[in-house]
Amino acid sequence: MIDRREALDRSIALFESDLTPGATPEQILTALKSTSVRIVSNAEVSATPAGQAAIASVLTCVARLGVQVEVSVPEGSPADATAPISDFSLLRPAASDLLDSLFGEGASRTPDLVISLCAPESSSTVCLGGADFELRLRIGESAGGWQGDLPFGAGLAGAAAAAEVTRVALAKLALLGLVTERYLSKLVARAFDTSLPEFAWPAEGVDAGSVDLVSAGAVTHAALFSILRLPGLSAALRVFDDDCGEVSNLNRYLLMRDRDIGKPKARAIERFSTENISIVGVEQRFNAASSEILAPQTLVGVDNVKGRHAVQRASTGWVGIAATSHLELVSSEHRADSPCAGCQHPTSEPLADRLPTISFVSMLAGTYLGYQFARHQVAPETPPEQLIVLDALNLAGESFHRELVAPTTACPLKCPASRELSQS
Repeated sequence: MIDRREALDRSIALFESDLTPGATPEQILTALKSTSVRIVSNAEVSATPAGQAAIASVLTCVARLGVQVEVSVPEGSPADATAPISDFSLLRPAASDLLDSLFGEGASRTPDLVISLCAPESSSTVCLGGADFELRLRIGESAGGWQGDLPFGAGLAGAAAAAEVTRVALAKLALLGLVTERYLSKLVARAFDTSLPEFAWPAEGVDAGSVDLVSAGAVTHAALFSILRLPGLSAALRVFDDDCGEVSNLNRYLLMRDRDIGKPKARAIERFSTENISIVGVEQRFNAASSEILAPQTLVGVDNVKGRHAVQRASTGWVGIAATSHLELVSSEHRADSPCAGCQHPTSEPLADRLPTISFVSMLAGTYLGYQFARHQVAPETPPEQLIVLDALNLAGESFHRELVAPTTACPLKCPASRELSQS
């Protein structure tokens, strides 16, 4: 059995720093462990690729909060087209190494929250519906079901579901007077719609060629959750990472299982190779001294800014970067002729040994990064942009922003866009 306290250490750190700074780790852990959730779906949802991805996304994001989970999915649901990325056996606690060995028991009483991807069970049911690029959340009424083939609405659904479950645990801590005033007004679920700009994904798929991923961490896991579900995608992926999996990674590494603890992260992620997508792990850190030549497309999920700069210096093609900090995240894309990673992240700050983070922040960051990667395959002329979320717990609010990446005269890499700005 995995130690729940150790597995949830980074989530507890987020509660301590942002949500409930007066709470002890034991109080936070109790609030999470005592929260029970039922996840409901039906055959109509699991018959669509977007619906299958939504079930897997919601389950893994919620389960990694350390709460009690009961899953109601009809027998005979079709296998996920991207198995073993999320085998449908994981949707039943009795067969799940995620639910059983990581977080123990399933829900055994009336749940605190029901999350339905189909019809509501009561006036308090949180219902999720969506499509390729869209998520709809409703309280006590249908959200319209699931349609489509692409996974981006599903990624948003997982993040939204886990945020709602976190809200329930927070309400328990609020009864003890431990929730900050900022979040007391955010404890009630609200209906909302959110979406990403649509693009046309060809029915025949896309050959993306060689793609590098720098880091096999939480953002990369979430990005692959979407990328590996792109219908007809062919690609040769290479993943750089010199670390081994740790128990504390389990709270937000969305493809990780307990058997990956102690194994090189770059190697563990190789098992998600498919017939058309190869994944090769490179057990080294990519940095300024690396002699490796980067692929024409590179996705970056490293925590430190210097690492992002090193990738940008070595790249002559498209670079996508996603970064998280507490409940905030930003995902940006950069081309050789556009403002670079130095413009986006000009300064670095010392990294804490215990970074506060949680499943739904990583899922949002990786979903946006996967979206930008996919859009680049079919619409490379789209102006590079950044997607910013200022508060991942409050997706119903005004925390989501899309804007073009802007150059800055403070760019440490002195890219062409920043030099042009300095001369203007």
